[in-house]
Amino acid sequence: MNIVVENQAKCLATLHIEFPPDEVAKERKSIADEFVKHAAIPGFRPGKAPRAAVESRFETRIAEELSKELHRLGVSGAIKEKKLSVLNINRVEDVKFSADGSAAFTATVTLTPEFTLPDYSNIPSEATLRVITDEEVENFVKSLCAQHSTFEAVEGRPVAMDDFAVLTYEATLDGQPLKEAHPDTPRQLCGQQNAWLLMADSSMAPGFCDALVGMNINDKKDFAVSLPADFPIAPLAGKTLDYSATLHGIQTRNVPELTDELAAKITKDATSESLRKQARERLEFSAQQEFENTKRMDAMRYLADRAQFDAPETLVAERTQSLLRNIVRENQARGVSDEELTKHHEQIIASAQKAAREQVQGDFLLMKIAETEKMDVSNEELSMEVFNMSMHSGVDPKQLIKDIKKNDAYGDIRQQVLRRKAMDHLVKHVTTK
Repeated sequence: MNIVVENQAKCLATLHIEFPPDEVAKERKSIADEFVKHAAIPGFRPGKAPRAAVESRFETRIAEELSKELHRLGVSGAIKEKKLSVLNINRVEDVKFSADGSAAFTATVTLTPEFTLPDYSNIPSEATLRVITDEEVENFVKSLCAQHSTFEAVEGRPVAMDDFAVLTYEATLDGQPLKEAHPDTPRQLCGQQNAWLLMADSSMAPGFCDALVGMNINDKKDFAVSLPADFPIAPLAGKTLDYSATLHGIQTRNVPELTDELAAKITKDATSESLRKQARERLEFSAQQEFENTKRMDAMRYLADRAQFDAPETLVAERTQSLLRNIVRENQARGVSDEELTKHHEQIIASAQKAAREQVQGDFLLMKIAETEKMDVSNEELSMEVFNMSMHSGVDPKQLIKDIKKNDAYGDIRQQVLRRKAMDHLVKHVTTK
């Protein structure tokens, strides 16, 4: 068998495989022998029909089986002889038989990218561990207390910032109701009836709450709000919205002070002191997670910038599709319409492709570290990973194990554990200021 490997860009390679006449004849004879042993032809007992009759009757099937066997032998032989690390067999052309009895075909495969792993013994990072202040703890505690707030109607004065305004309002753009001009605009911006709105700059479009200040109950007011050029809803950026608003009521929120009694309502058996301690611990845990995540991202960026290799396009395409499905699902859950998603499909696809390429490159880098450090996954670690997957997905462990075996997915799970172990090892070599 003659094998020529033609390397191409994006981790692709074309295998040119040729079998000499004697090898083709040998494989054809082996396949024909099996047909002779088992063929059932009228007038003959199974296995007793003349070879010529069997080969004539099953000529097409013998040729098909021969092509399949040459494909198998050719690709597997090329991988072994040329020591190829093949990720996928993308395409196999039909076998072409020549008059001299030889046979040849080509196959396109995706190869594992080859690269030199950069030195990761000392990776610099700008990550800093945020120190939790007493003020942050108190603000967090106040947010917990605010969940037990009471509200009180206000009379005899106009609405002010930090109040809750109960109002009905509607927005128009160039004389057309905003909900008609741009149906995908959030309802809060278009208008609502008897809505409770916290009088704060962050509650609505810039300038909206400022325009309401000074209104009394039952007052009606028309006003304009100019949206900034960097407004997050692109079609409205730089536009001016005209609002008509009626104030129905004013409410103030009374946030209770933290007491042992309230602490016990927020968290069973807690005291004001223990709740503050828990609040600090939660904030510190969150800060630690941010710190570790930043180190992880800096470490992967450091390696990716220095390794410089192409990610296999087939894997990037698969990961892109997976990310796109997640993006669509998450946006639909948030109430984003299909029409709005379609409007921005080019940006969404470009973003998903970029993220997919980085993720695929990161996977290869981590697996290279696992190989370099001679890491392995024990049966106990594999079992624990499956158990955690079961807990996260809500699928019964026994059913999950059946699905894993059915899909032959233990290899993927093992790589998942290896990548995580490699990342944990990598982060140990990150240095911060």
